[in-house]
Amino acid sequence: MFPYGEYITMTMLYPFLIQRTKLKKIVISTVILEVIFLILNSILFIVTLGYEFAISTDYPLLEALRLVHIGDFLNRLDTIFVIILTLGGFFKISILMYASALGISQMFKFKNWGLLCIILGVFIIITSLIMARNNPEHLNIGWNFMVIYISIPLYIIIPLLSLIIYHVKGLIKK
Repeated sequence: MFPYGEYITMTMLYPFLIQRTKLKKIVISTVILEVIFLILNSILFIVTLGYEFAISTDYPLLEALRLVHIGDFLNRLDTIFVIILTLGGFFKISILMYASALGISQMFKFKNWGLLCIILGVFIIITSLIMARNNPEHLNIGWNFMVIYISIPLYIIIPLLSLIIYHVKGLIKK
C-alpha cells in the first residue's frame, strides 16, 4: 500500500497547517507528482537493470547505484543510498509515532502525549525485535497478514464507513 497509506498520517497533521486554503490543491498535486515519480522510477529501473532483475530485487535503486562508476572518485554510491534510506526510515517512524501519539491522545483525551511517545517507542522497539527475524520473513508477514487484516480495513473499510456516517449525520441534521 506504499506510499498511499502515509496519507492517513498526513491527515493528522493538516490542522497544523498555516495556509489551509491551499491544502486541497497541494494534496492533489502531490499525489499526481508522486505517481509520476514512481512511474519514472520504475521505468528507470527496468531500463537500467532489465525487467526480470528489476522485479526480483527488493531494492532496485541500490542495485542500480552499484552499477554507477564515474572515474575513480564517484563510485560506491550504494553506501550513500543505505545511509539515506536509514535516515529516511528514522524520520518516517518518528512522524508515524508522533501522529499515532497525537491520535491516541485526542481519542482518549490524554493531556500528556509526550508520555505516549515514550510508550509507543518502547512498543515499537519490542515489536520490531519479535516481529520478524529477517527481510524475507518481514515481507511474508507484510503480504500475508498486514494486507488482509490491517491494510484493507484501514485504507478501505474505515474510510468508507466514515464517509457513510458523515453523510448519514448530514441527512439527520437536515
